[in-house]
Amino acid sequence: MRTFVLGLAAASLFTLSTLGATPSVEISNSFAIDPAQQGWKTFGNSNLFNWNSTNSCLDVTWDSSKSNSYFYLPIGTVLTRKDDFAMEFDLTINDLVGSFELAFGFLNLGDATVPGFLRGTGSGPINLVEVDYFPPSDSWPGGIAPTLAATNLWRTDFISSMTNGWQDYTLPLGSPLHVVLSYTGATSTAVTTVFVNSNPVVSIPPLTIDTKFTDFRCDAFAIECYNDSPYGGSLLAHGSVRNVKLTVPVRLDIKGQLQPAGWTVTFDSLVDWNYVLQRSSDLVTWIDVPTTIERTGATCTLQDHDAPTSARFYRVRAQRPN
Repeated sequence: MRTFVLGLAAASLFTLSTLGATPSVEISNSFAIDPAQQGWKTFGNSNLFNWNSTNSCLDVTWDSSKSNSYFYLPIGTVLTRKDDFAMEFDLTINDLVGSFELAFGFLNLGDATVPGFLRGTGSGPINLVEVDYFPPSDSWPGGIAPTLAATNLWRTDFISSMTNGWQDYTLPLGSPLHVVLSYTGATSTAVTTVFVNSNPVVSIPPLTIDTKFTDFRCDAFAIECYNDSPYGGSLLAHGSVRNVKLTVPVRLDIKGQLQPAGWTVTFDSLVDWNYVLQRSSDLVTWIDVPTTIERTGATCTLQDHDAPTSARFYRVRAQRPN
């Protein structure tokens, strides 16, 4: 069970402050349970993605002759270059023909689902932070690259480790891989590592975006099957993904005030999380205020109807059930 504290308020002072740095939430999906029941959705060709209940994984076909297709999970927030976030997952590639990219990462659904969008040419903004694998070809050594693209000006605001520490590597077929990308907002730096049998086989040097890069706005994680039909549909691959873990920031849009009905707290909730208001007189012992609320992303309101007789402090505890 994942737990964090949204914020702290002092009822007697009518003030509100966050508890230290922006908290994060960890979203984990092993695919042991039907991903559709956990918020995953499909855009484009749904037959490219198949939940394998027997092997607890998502079977994926990357076919670049098809239209852009994504198996995606809305993350309940919007990532920017100033945020800390991470993604990791297990990947097995069973077979592969062609040289177009296999891609996984955070994207902006509004941009990525526009008809006619071509990821390979960078035609228009897409807002993405992803890990790309480019298979080898006659003119290309193949390798791994973290890629970041900004809200505007794709050509000038496109940063890839192809020119900043690209690492040649051919991913082994049939072997379980563990892929990790971690981004630090304070330094605008992405670090990417690929493991085989717990051993790092690809450790790309930190990729730092500079001040000319505007920003990105990503609101979903996706297993991405991009179209490259202008080039003949050059990729066909099959594999599986499991054990996706995402770490994203929690926005603290939380407000508290003393009303005739009692102390009231309002905040933006996350999908599938439970919230309970807690009070304390000494910031040491915390007592749950009756009524735990489950929300699905809307504005949430919690109240303490017990009129205070002395100074009280309030906080909201959020929990995501297993």
